[in-house]
Amino acid sequence: MKIELNCDMGEGYADERVLMPYFDACNIACGGHYGDEQTITDTITLALEHGLKIGAHPSYPDRRHFGRVPMDLSCQELSQALARQLDLFCTVCEKLKAVPNHVKLHGALYHAAWHDEAVAHCVVELLLQYPYDWELYAPSPSALAEQAHGTLTVREEAFADRRYDRRGKLLPRSHPHAIITQPDEAEAQCRSIVFDQKVTTIEGEELPLRAQTLCIHSDNPNALALAQRLRRCLDQWNAHA
Repeated sequence: MKIELNCDMGEGYADERVLMPYFDACNIACGGHYGDEQTITDTITLALEHGLKIGAHPSYPDRRHFGRVPMDLSCQELSQALARQLDLFCTVCEKLKAVPNHVKLHGALYHAAWHDEAVAHCVVELLLQYPYDWELYAPSPSALAEQAHGTLTVREEAFADRRYDRRGKLLPRSHPHAIITQPDEAEAQCRSIVFDQKVTTIEGEELPLRAQTLCIHSDNPNALALAQRLRRCLDQWNAHA
């Protein structure tokens, strides 16, 4: 499978018109941590102009902390919060005659579904209620990928601009070395993931890690340079796959 490059967008950070040409897919904030009907419309419109695959990027309903703080919600509460976001996203897609391609969870919810079977199950059950054959972007291995097995198409995701620890988790953003901003370092990490199916952790250990899509965050201070470098790399790597 071709390795793709995706980016979290519609979050009010970067000049996405500049970023769009370097990506295959975008994950669009849909009101949980950021965004409203107008920002979703603007981002989808721009993505269509550049031929990107369009995905929803729902989160805990937490604008105050940008969806990056865990929330103790029941499955019913979580489902309702996610449904509000997905319904809004899908409504805009219908207006623009855009087909939703995928769903990727955001922030603390992404991490919760990574490791918590109950959260993962709740998310998958909700996604199955929608009439779309959409992919689920998820880390592998993860509770989310396991829960989706056999019911949703999972596209395994890894991060080009975040460092991992020995448990296979992303370093918290509060860690001084959590974010990769240098293109050389991002390329080296992605090369290892793509060709060797492993990543070197912050402790210097090697862990197995597979990916079919690689993520760069639009709030990375060097997002454009990272995207330009990795676009060139992936075009070369995919051509020889």
